Amino acid sequence: MVRYALPAFGLGLLMTSGAALATDWSIPTEATATRQPDSQWVVTLKGNGIVNPDYLGAKDYTFTPFPSIGIRKASTPYQFSAPDDGIGIALFQNEWFNIGPVARYRPGRYLDGNRELYGLNKVQWTIQGGVYAEVWPTQNLRGRVEIRHGFRADDGWVGDLAADFVQPIGNLTLSAGPRMMFGNGKFMRTNFGVDASEAALNWQVYPYKPSAGLFGAGIAAAGTYKFNDNWSTTLQASWTRLVQDASKSPIVSNLGSKDQFVVGLSAAYSFYMR
Repeated sequence: MVRYALPAFGLGLLMTSGAALATDWSIPTEATATRQPDSQWVVTLKGNGIVNPDYLGAKDYTFTPFPSIGIRKASTPYQFSAPDDGIGIALFQNEWFNIGPVARYRPGRYLDGNRELYGLNKVQWTIQGGVYAEVWPTQNLRGRVEIRHGFRADDGWVGDLAADFVQPIGNLTLSAGPRMMFGNGKFMRTNFGVDASEAALNWQVYPYKPSAGLFGAGIAAAGTYKFNDNWSTTLQASWTRLVQDASKSPIVSNLGSKDQFVVGLSAAYSFYMR
């Protein structure tokens, strides 16, 4: 089942459940920027649409359209970013390493439209903040780690590991690689745990207390075609398999699915701003 959802504009700017908004594929190259000596900034406006699970572990899907924007100095070199990256700002950067703060929007889990969740506590949406680090051992291989915590007290800590093989082919750039997701005890209990009072109200679940650790592993891929210095489009797809304690949760095994898919498409327009 696929539903339709339209997030608030501000939340849309941080939507990364398979659609990271730091992906400025259409930003002109450094060579192009040097032809605009009076330009100080490059602005990228994007229209995005993704199909993703209703909530973490769900079997039903939601279509979400949302806008995004990217801004950088024209003198800053172009850098690859995968569609599922969080929004990061490099405080230190060279040709093989960069590090800085990162933010990511994580959707919640609500009873509205999900009758199977009757009796279960809702999980509020959140904006997670933290730090990322990225390494490029070669021009085509990238490794990235993100460690984040939501602004709500019960959000918990999460960590993402990603690796990508990046291959430009003319105006087309292809990327693909494995993904791993980790959560601490609080994150796991919030998203996959069931207490006795919840189990008493919903006969399909039972009390369950997951432990910290790996909760998801999968693969992500993307392809971006650059029509010219201004216009580009990106197609992305990912698959995540919920594993270990997450896969044993009755919320996943009885109400949802261990397999989580995301498909998205975006169009971007870049221009110079003085």
